Amino acid sequence: MARKLNQRLRELDKSTSAASRTKGSAPPPPFGRDANPEPPVELAAFIMFALFGTLVLAGLATLFGFRDVQEDVERRTAAALREIGVTDFEVRASGLDVTATGTTDSEEIEAAAEQLGDVLDNIGTYTDNIEYVPPRNPIEVEIVTDPLVISWSPERAFATGTLSTQASRDAVAAEIERVFPLAEVSGLGVTEGAPSESGWLSAVLSLMADMAVAAPEGEIVVNPSANIIQVAAEMETRQAQRNLRSDIEDWLVRSGVGFDFSSGITAKDVPRVTPEQVAETQASLDEIIEGKVVEFEFGSAVLTAEGITLLDEILEGLREQPLVGVEIAGHTDDVGSSEDNQILSEERAIAVLDYFVANGEDPARFVVVGYGETQPVASNDTADGRARNRRIEFIALLDEEEEE
Repeated sequence: MARKLNQRLRELDKSTSAASRTKGSAPPPPFGRDANPEPPVELAAFIMFALFGTLVLAGLATLFGFRDVQEDVERRTAAALREIGVTDFEVRASGLDVTATGTTDSEEIEAAAEQLGDVLDNIGTYTDNIEYVPPRNPIEVEIVTDPLVISWSPERAFATGTLSTQASRDAVAAEIERVFPLAEVSGLGVTEGAPSESGWLSAVLSLMADMAVAAPEGEIVVNPSANIIQVAAEMETRQAQRNLRSDIEDWLVRSGVGFDFSSGITAKDVPRVTPEQVAETQASLDEIIEGKVVEFEFGSAVLTAEGITLLDEILEGLREQPLVGVEIAGHTDDVGSSEDNQILSEERAIAVLDYFVANGEDPARFVVVGYGETQPVASNDTADGRARNRRIEFIALLDEEEEE
């Protein structure tokens, strides 16, 4: 049986070979070999694509690793700059090499930035371009304002000047119109950014109201930029002049506005005298009273005989310069209360004035002031010192305008 099968297979093989030769085709390849020894096109393309992809992935890995190194260098350098106080800067790295560029207004910080290359680890070359730029002083823009001027007469009041807000301007206008029957306030203006008047405006308006009662004509000028207030008025007598000036000085202390005071307060019909006349009168009075005291009965304003004798001598000296005004100033020791001493000093000064007037002197020539125990010339711890402090002083006066 097997023999027949093998014979049949050989016959089939022969017939197949003959058929192939008859058709002109090539014989089949031996068993186990590819009929086409050249690789197909699809396989070559796949191999090239795979190789290219591998190269791209390798390049990307290198690139990202390189970038991570640069970012780390930049981050550490920036942190070091901030730590020493540099705020305006830019950091650029190329590999391990780093450059810092920026400015600082501190020479110490600039010097510290130069040394960063010595303290930063794991970097290449450090290039410092942090420059010192001196700080600029801000330009102060001065806002020019006009002083507040309030003037009045029996007919009308006027107000001019610059205020910082409309509310301040309205407050000034309302108070002037309240105090004076007729008021012209169109000269008041507002400048934004001007210094506030909150520290002095209400006090000045209160002074204005008091001044309107004390003086029929007057003027108040407030110049905050110069830190000065000027008050001008003409009073009937030297005494009224002195009292008003004293009241304004007290007001300055109470109000706390902090302005310097420039007095333009005068007395009506006061004769003009020269500084030389004033000095001559003062020298004569000092010579007469040297070593002496105008005496009063104990604890009262009644002149003793010795006190009257000394006042007669002083009268003779006053008549040598009849145009020069004189202040009669009363003083006490510190025995008793300060309130009682203040009253006693005023009463004794008035007693001296009454004696002068009774002997023909013009009361308008004199100013009476009581200082109480506030101006001692000797210690109140001894009887002799207290006796020296209980005194009347005579001060020759220079006219206000001449004094200014």
